[in-house]
Amino acid sequence: MSAPEDMTEKSQKAARMAAFIIYRPAESELRVAGISLLDRQLIALHRAGCHPLTVITAKSVPSPLRTQQLKIPFQIAASLPSEAQPCLVLDGNAYVEQPDISALLRDSVSIQSKDGSPVAIQKLDSPSHWSPSAESTSQAFKSKYRARNLNSDEESAALSTQLLKGTISSSDGLVDRFFNRPISRQITKRLLETSVSPNLISLGAIFIGLLAGLMLAIPRQEFAVLGAILFQFSAILDCSDGDIARLHFKESLLGKWLDIVGDQVVHIAIFVGIGFGLINASPSFAITLLTMSAVAGAILAFATFLWASNRAQKDPRIDRILQATANRDFSVVVLCLACIGRLDIFAWLVGIGIHIYWIGLLIISIRANKQAQA
Repeated sequence: MSAPEDMTEKSQKAARMAAFIIYRPAESELRVAGISLLDRQLIALHRAGCHPLTVITAKSVPSPLRTQQLKIPFQIAASLPSEAQPCLVLDGNAYVEQPDISALLRDSVSIQSKDGSPVAIQKLDSPSHWSPSAESTSQAFKSKYRARNLNSDEESAALSTQLLKGTISSSDGLVDRFFNRPISRQITKRLLETSVSPNLISLGAIFIGLLAGLMLAIPRQEFAVLGAILFQFSAILDCSDGDIARLHFKESLLGKWLDIVGDQVVHIAIFVGIGFGLINASPSFAITLLTMSAVAGAILAFATFLWASNRAQKDPRIDRILQATANRDFSVVVLCLACIGRLDIFAWLVGIGIHIYWIGLLIISIRANKQAQA
């Protein structure tokens, strides 16, 4: 059998491996970023390919809501089975993420936290070999993520804070990293324990962005500053939808496209609003032309973005350009120029610069596509 076939067989065995969770009424119901620890264990095991999933408890178990919403099947049993079968067994206080579970299934028998202490999850030949006090063996590997045992509300709160701080996007620019996201995390923290969906947050960010465009269209500086502030807040809120989607396992194709299209709608609203504001204050053929150019450029840039994104893996230069431009760092430029009453500078920058961007991206993508075909 060839090496690729060996890997396929190994992954299929991993996907068939049963997993058992030893339910603990106190620890299993600890809240981690708005979701119970039991919920997170079931979702992580399912995403790692484990099946079937069984919760071991002699008592009733509160419904793991997110697991049920995702329609992940699991069963409840009073005790671990006695017959021998390869399996994973997790204690009810073990927090482990899907990548660590996948690594455990492939290569090891146990996991250590980053500080070297054993995490209460083991890969066994038989469920009857489970011992909650078992030490890590020579086949244990150190977690690259946040695997640990949780035993108190304080520990789960500290982990929630770590998870929230780890919510970053590859498209984050300097403004997102050092301004927007620190503020958005405070919003996200308060929304995690609510039923507010990421898509609803996206719609809220779009609405605020459209309102910002309307304010910018009013030919008075105080409204221009208000519009720029609203645009900045829209960018801040735009960070929260993705954070909640990742932390609550609510990523969806609809949410992805709502975020992408919503950004473009807001950008066009801002360009149009600034143009109308400048024209209403002082009619100018140049500003009218620049506004039309910015809107046309935004549409062409979006079309090029969609076309090039399908080729990002073929040329790292495309990926770098996409990541560098898929943010709203220019919101700070709008705010600064609005405060000094010089939004006309922004009109010139965008009216010309946006065409340089999409034409450059198109040229690089075409060249990369030809190289790939060759």
